Amino acid sequence: MIEFFEDNELENKVHKEIQKFSKQKLKGNMIFARGEKIEIFLVDGDVYSQFKSIKRNPYSLGFFLGTLKGENFIPSLQILHNVSIPDKARVVVNPKGEKAFIYGKDIISKDVVWILEDVVQGDMVVVCNEDNEPLGFAEALTDSRIMKKLGREQVLKNINDIGWYIRRGR
Repeated sequence: MIEFFEDNELENKVHKEIQKFSKQKLKGNMIFARGEKIEIFLVDGDVYSQFKSIKRNPYSLGFFLGTLKGENFIPSLQILHNVSIPDKARVVVNPKGEKAFIYGKDIISKDVVWILEDVVQGDMVVVCNEDNEPLGFAEALTDSRIMKKLGREQVLKNINDIGWYIRRGR
């Protein structure tokens, strides 16, 4: 059974994680759903009021923000088209890198077309194609100042990509 709940500490944590790849602060209330994993939903004032007044758990609620797996926040792919992504969090890859990434693979150095110099190892970034369309999220495996100089080494670890829906989305 899924249990919906509120948690100010988790909400603050999710806001901090989202600010790593978005300039804007999300408006609304976060509701958490605990099942096999913790899912996070963003709701507006009207939906929040309805949530507070019902006596049982809803089937679904609001805009899906992502999941918490242990301590890690995994943003939903839907968020990519609903937030403003700053250049610092954006990595552009060539068509070969795009294809590999949406097939669930990591990105190698030679497929990186553009990245700002201030990305450091461990940062979450948004991977985009050459048309600047967001493809998903990745973790930087090295600092950006050397990322494009490495050759065939893996430099971005795939966290979540748009191909997920075709491969195993349920």
